[in-house]
Amino acid sequence: MNAGASGDGARPGQAPAQGQAQHDPPDETLVHALVGVHCVVESLAQSKDDLLPVGDDAQLVLARLLVTYAAQLVARDLHAFSAHARRRSVSTDDVLLLARRNPKLQQELEDALQRAKETG
Repeated sequence: MNAGASGDGARPGQAPAQGQAQHDPPDETLVHALVGVHCVVESLAQSKDDLLPVGDDAQLVLARLLVTYAAQLVARDLHAFSAHARRRSVSTDDVLLLARRNPKLQQELEDALQRAKETG
């Protein structure tokens, strides 16, 4: 773990605010991601119901697990990529590198980046 990274939700070099919970509440983006993943999990569970029924509570917990796990993997990989390049911030190239195992996603990201550059 990096110096100053205590896992308590505080930024490196900062102490958590007095009375601050161990983990900050999820931000709006995380909530939207969680809802989206839950909808996908629910849809898959309903379409495969005769194979393996998945209860509503299990769907919610699974969605939370997927979002949390994926966010941790993405954060860890992006940090490693930027650190390897001796940078202190994540670049677009780091994000594209993260998508390298999914060529379709990588192409969509590259296309979106190109459109953003063209529109200025």
